[in-house]
Amino acid sequence: MAYPQEIIRRYEGQIDQTQCYYLTSFDTRFVKIRDFVKQIVTEQGLTPKDANTQKPGQIDTQILEDLAKAGVVIVDITGVPPNVMIEVGICFATKPEGTVILITQDPLEKLPFYLKMYRTFQYKPEWGEEGKFREDLTKFLQEAVKVAQQVVSVKSPKTVSVETSSTESTKLFDNIHTGKNGWRTYLEQYLNDSEVCQSLLDYVLGTMRRPRLRAAWSLQFFPVELFDKAVKTVSSNILAEDDKRLLSSIRDRSVWDFLNTLSKGDDPEMSRIANQIKSEIQSQWAKSEFPMKSESIEDRPLA
Repeated sequence: MAYPQEIIRRYEGQIDQTQCYYLTSFDTRFVKIRDFVKQIVTEQGLTPKDANTQKPGQIDTQILEDLAKAGVVIVDITGVPPNVMIEVGICFATKPEGTVILITQDPLEKLPFYLKMYRTFQYKPEWGEEGKFREDLTKFLQEAVKVAQQVVSVKSPKTVSVETSSTESTKLFDNIHTGKNGWRTYLEQYLNDSEVCQSLLDYVLGTMRRPRLRAAWSLQFFPVELFDKAVKTVSSNILAEDDKRLLSSIRDRSVWDFLNTLSKGDDPEMSRIANQIKSEIQSQWAKSEFPMKSESIEDRPLA
């Protein structure tokens, strides 16, 4: 078998956004849940794959190849099985944040400390909760697919949803996505561009936490009319409470306060990310340039 890194590199740039790989224990207790997960994945227009779909041959190699090509990965970490943990590590090292979905039957407070920092949702094997499990997994899948599509778009000549050949626009979204370089210089020339505003909102409503927060900070500098227009394209029914709070902070020009709250929260990983974004902002904007709350938009309801 080839070393995992070699296999992953071999398929770099060949990600299939419609493919969802499902990692779980081979224990027979998981047969029913495996079938149910694959059914939900199929309902979302994705192609489910797992170890049971492998062809005769080197199973480990085939699993890694399918992992490398999958746009989204679902991992059942119930019982923290060693083989699954190895594959989780490979996913975290190679997959964009937000495209790996962790699920478990175990109490979340009993997860190993190194897994507690990642978003995980608990399900119960009792099928009386089938409806809630379907609802939760469907939501996570939709978010993960959106992230996978954004990642592919950023790496292409086009930005997230902006049909433009502008090199500067591409640089803006690349830096919003990666944070490798400051994005202020690229942002300032697009503050009246409705399509760029809409694309930044796509990031805010995505699940990639760092790009989401960078985009939220950036949207504060756009005219209120453009932001309102972008928000009106989003159905309020699909907004989570966290989405609403973040959108409200953009409207109030108070994203810095939002970041401060996150940095002092109980989630250590989220606190670390918020502090990182704050440092990036401070390296590009002087305190006197920070957006201030505006009474004219403070109480306006979400569209």
